Amino acid sequence: MDAHVFRRLCDALIPVLTGARLEKIQSPAPNVFMFTLFCKAEGMAGRKRYLYLKAERKQPFLFISTEKAAAGGQPSAPIMRLRKYVGGHRVAACVADWTGRKLALLCGTVQEAGARFGQECWLVLDMREGASLWMGYSCGMGGGQAGQEGKSAEYKALEIFYQGEGEGGAALVGALDPQAPFAPQPVRWPAPEELDSACESWRAWPVLTPALRRTLPFLDPLERQALLADLEYGGGDLFCYAPLPLPQQAQAAAEDMPPVLNPAPHQSAYEAGISAWPLPPALRCGRQEEAREDVCTAFADYAAPQVLGALTRASRAYAAAPLDKEAARLSRILEKQVAEEDRLHALCAEAAKGLALQAVLWLFDTESKAAALVLPQEYCAGKAEEGTAQEQAALKCLCAGAAASGAGAPKAKNRDASALTPYLAEAHAPVPEGMILLPLNPRLTLRENMAAFFAQAKRGRRGLAFVAHRRQEILLARDAALQAAAQARMGLTPSLVPRKSHAPQAGASLARSLPKGVQGFVSSDGFAIVRGRDVKGNLTALRMAGAHDIWLHVGGGPGSHAIIRRSFAGQLIPESTLDEAGALVLCKSWQRDNDRAEVIYAEARHIKPMKNAGAGMVRIDKVLATRVVAAQAGIEEKLALPSTEA
Repeated sequence: MDAHVFRRLCDALIPVLTGARLEKIQSPAPNVFMFTLFCKAEGMAGRKRYLYLKAERKQPFLFISTEKAAAGGQPSAPIMRLRKYVGGHRVAACVADWTGRKLALLCGTVQEAGARFGQECWLVLDMREGASLWMGYSCGMGGGQAGQEGKSAEYKALEIFYQGEGEGGAALVGALDPQAPFAPQPVRWPAPEELDSACESWRAWPVLTPALRRTLPFLDPLERQALLADLEYGGGDLFCYAPLPLPQQAQAAAEDMPPVLNPAPHQSAYEAGISAWPLPPALRCGRQEEAREDVCTAFADYAAPQVLGALTRASRAYAAAPLDKEAARLSRILEKQVAEEDRLHALCAEAAKGLALQAVLWLFDTESKAAALVLPQEYCAGKAEEGTAQEQAALKCLCAGAAASGAGAPKAKNRDASALTPYLAEAHAPVPEGMILLPLNPRLTLRENMAAFFAQAKRGRRGLAFVAHRRQEILLARDAALQAAAQARMGLTPSLVPRKSHAPQAGASLARSLPKGVQGFVSSDGFAIVRGRDVKGNLTALRMAGAHDIWLHVGGGPGSHAIIRRSFAGQLIPESTLDEAGALVLCKSWQRDNDRAEVIYAEARHIKPMKNAGAGMVRIDKVLATRVVAAQAGIEEKLALPSTEA
């Protein structure tokens, strides 16, 4: 925010903030502060407003809005300290250091400030550093312990201010401690003849802000002098710059997407901006200019969408984070199951050893023991046709592995290769060509070894069946978590505050997304739409809606209600989304057989369920608009959310 724009903003905010009570202090996001104000200013008496401060180096914001953002997570220690010292107090006075982009609020009523006269508690709103406290003295009298005759002129001026006999702002500025971090410094403006040298040594001239230095090269000398004179005098209109909508043909070619009517500022490549003077055409970057006289409204219209939209997206990402974490955990379990399946397949391969041993068991004493058994490879390959499919495959793999490993095995000198017969051997005995070595457990008999091989294979088959069932459950749970996370980012979840435990049991539904009586859709422009299935679903959809969401219903008779979710109040909704949502309620209304019908649109805060009336009856306190919407065939299938069912 430019310092000259900040000066105009402070001139408009000081009358509003003076006398207001600070009720709540919250931090919806890092470096974002939200102060709930109970204003006493003219036109706002008895109404709550929300003062937002977004502190950063490049694009800070300070504005007042009627919309409340989500409170965020656990309050930090600095927020708790602000609540302790300034929460519940009124703003007695405001001091602006506009060159330093700081606004200080004296917390406490005039009487409270006089009671603790000399030591004050200031809330400093710094556009770069954020909100902080400053405890200090209003003058150098050390707490006001001296008598009346010992008071300085500044101290007396401050006392006059407290008694309401002076021009508060001027008296207060004169009484401030020069060491205060928000004490305004004298403002020097360069003369016309020293403007060029001042632009070169701009660090010594705080009034030559970066935005002003970018503008001056595009102006002639007379225009420069006039602009500096206007800025020094103060006042005047603000100039707001919003993106120009691209032509539909150029937009479709550049972005390869359907055209969006009335795009919101954050949906364009150019960001909305505010300037204290009209920008030259070279600096407008394709944006349209609008002169605004009401400063507070200008900031609410142009700054609030960017900040509140970012806060809404952050809160939805906060709600989706545990679901993403759960989906990642389930994905890691699936990866571990690959190793488990390999282990179980190795157990199933024991059946091949059991079949091979079973084929030659009649040649030996079943109660004999040995460390290994050497048997012909061809005989084992013949047994590969027996047993289950897994046993056949395992036995073939065993024979293939033996053939590969036996290629370099030493030949037996005293044995005839044409009359190979099985025989017992040691664990590491040499194996003749055409034979395989079958390791055995020397502590078990041949019959017990065969039974052990089949038992291990049975365990492997049983484990594989369980793992397959488990894999199906985990896949369903992971897909449900991913869909719930996607719906949370669109604002379709009933609650944006996650629970402490986010790890449900295996096979349980992770999609805390939409209740049973509510359907979810996504418009072609990316807006989430919620529609009730029945009377209870209509009420549920209304409870899920935010105050600034759009409620719609076909007028004149019964039908489903729908909600268009908005990221922030005042967000423009494309006409295509309005028509698609209207078609969704039309196909579930008393006019579903007609080609078109009149649809009522209103903000959800103006929809009230009626007591002691028919089920689903609501009262519309204020209609936003009515539109004649045409029916669209297949609109439900086109916009429906993807299903997680297998």
